[in-house]
Amino acid sequence: MKVMVKLFIMVFCATGSDASFAFAADFNTPAKGVKSLSRDVNEPNQTGGPSGAIFKEDFEDRLTDRGWAISNGDYDYVWDATAYEGKKSVKIKYVSWIQRTVSTEGYKDIKVKYARKVTNFDEGEELVTGWSPDGTTWNNLEKAADPNWAVKEFALGPEADNNISLRIKFKTNARGEADKYASVDALEITGTATSAKPAPAPAESNKPEK
Repeated sequence: MKVMVKLFIMVFCATGSDASFAFAADFNTPAKGVKSLSRDVNEPNQTGGPSGAIFKEDFEDRLTDRGWAISNGDYDYVWDATAYEGKKSVKIKYVSWIQRTVSTEGYKDIKVKYARKVTNFDEGEELVTGWSPDGTTWNNLEKAADPNWAVKEFALGPEADNNISLRIKFKTNARGEADKYASVDALEITGTATSAKPAPAPAESNKPEK
């Protein structure tokens, strides 16, 4: 028995615990229904209480391995020198975007929270964050050019409630030098549960827009 327990402890310790996108300064429609407050991808909805995490992304792994659509495959990576939490964050360079579809089925009062900063942006260059209920109509959350990490939280509109096709997008318009980029980390989408049904990831979540 002592040998079996010792073997278990040794094993446990060893294992450990739009492709042709043209940038515009704004999304299709102005921000609405927005209130600014200051684990793993595909994690199922939490149904143990009235509210909880619907989706979390720590950007510790390759984007396409975690269901993200990207505008340029050359930038499909994370960079470990700019993390807000953990060891890595996503780095978005030049004129490009990353986008994720998240189902909020069974949830209302949807909020989006994340950390972001930009590096070496010139005047007029910015990180634009937006959301869409269907991939067609887009709403601005913010346009940022802050060189320091800041955590932002926004309440989305009612169209984000109980929606299997909610999109979140981060895009940049930094032209020129390769040392211009935006960093995003610690993304979390939360809501208030309206049913005990978990929200499956839509099949199209890892496909870029045409």
